[in-house]
Amino acid sequence: MGLREYGRLLRKGWLTISILVAVGLAAAAAVTVTAVPEYRAQTTVLVSLTTASSQSTAEVGASFQSAEARVPSYVALATSASVLEPVISRLGLDMSVSELASEITAAPMPNTAIMTIDVVDADGERAAQIADTVAASLTQYVRDLEGTSDGGPSRVNLRLLESTPVPADPLTPDLPVYLLIGGATGLIIGIGIVALRHLRDGRIRSAADVAAGTDMTVVESLPYDPALRKGPELVDEDGAVAESLRMLRTTLLYGTPSVPRVVLVTSARDGDGKSVVVAGLASSIAQLGRSVLVVDANLRSPAMGDVFRTPRGAPTLVQLLGSPALPAVNLLARTAEGVTVIPAGRTTNNPSNLVGTPAMEQLLSQLAKRFDHVLVDSPAVLTATDSVLLSKLADATLLVAGVGVSATADLTTAAERLRAVRSGVLGVVVTRAPKGSPAPTAPGVPFA
Repeated sequence: MGLREYGRLLRKGWLTISILVAVGLAAAAAVTVTAVPEYRAQTTVLVSLTTASSQSTAEVGASFQSAEARVPSYVALATSASVLEPVISRLGLDMSVSELASEITAAPMPNTAIMTIDVVDADGERAAQIADTVAASLTQYVRDLEGTSDGGPSRVNLRLLESTPVPADPLTPDLPVYLLIGGATGLIIGIGIVALRHLRDGRIRSAADVAAGTDMTVVESLPYDPALRKGPELVDEDGAVAESLRMLRTTLLYGTPSVPRVVLVTSARDGDGKSVVVAGLASSIAQLGRSVLVVDANLRSPAMGDVFRTPRGAPTLVQLLGSPALPAVNLLARTAEGVTVIPAGRTTNNPSNLVGTPAMEQLLSQLAKRFDHVLVDSPAVLTATDSVLLSKLADATLLVAGVGVSATADLTTAAERLRAVRSGVLGVVVTRAPKGSPAPTAPGVPFA
């Protein structure tokens, strides 16, 4: 998939993504409201060694390095019982040493003789008090620990650099951060669901899906036209669909090893747009001055009579199949587009019992002698057996696949059923293709 396809996928799934982003934001807001706030107070302690005024620069530097080397040890002592028990006693805290230690984080500042003491507590003022008191207790403990053996003062000095300020804002929950995390989580989950749904949905999304998922040639790709959403009808002659149909006409007449006289147009599933292809292709061929006949052999759900607005009383396929002789061409319905149409008509019999008879074979044979081109509209292959029976009577078969309707597996199954009776499948016509999708560029189309 290219960037255009990914963008189209996100636009299609915008509702799912939007809902999950909204849920993520709402959850973040709920957590922020219900969470117990925590405040962070930090103090800094400087570690130094007492030096004499007579010491050289090298000795002073060595003293600094010695103080810096001691900092990690004092960091470990900051959460020891020896330091924290006096803090608990002095502040009257109702907690154990381990509970207090869990609120304290001591760390050395890199390349310095300074250590930081962080305290996170539900009360900001108490956090500041604990930080200062821990620093004072550590200072006293180190002073006692580092004292000389003769009871003299310690050379190590710990000094609180500044009194810990009371934090005004809580460390957590941080509403902007929580909203960012919640929204981002919802966005990621939403995109994941849309992508997963797309991967599990085998329906074709472009002509490239047909080429990649089947062994059939894409003869032409018709772009999506909102005007055709209500049902099949004649397309605008100046529109993009009409231009694609003219390209299909060119391929059919000049891009095949032999020009098929009787062409069956079918699809894998209902709603793929085969009736639009039949009507548009017939009108396009008629513009060249050739005689074109459309036979509506879809007795289950006929459409050609409505598309071409054939007059009442015009001979129908059902009538012709029961008639001993074919009427004169001028008695058949002829439209303003120059297309002759035989509408389906009504029958109470099983349609497959009509289209699979010798009478149907004889009728198509006679019609092929009177017209330059005969286009047969038929039911979907996976819906009824009619199309498979009719494909044996046609010179070639076009398989129509609508974007978002049929899956590549449907096309493969339909093609297998047609090939099982040795039908010549010319290729696939993709309808409702997204704008910008590549069109087939093969100069010739072999029978598949």
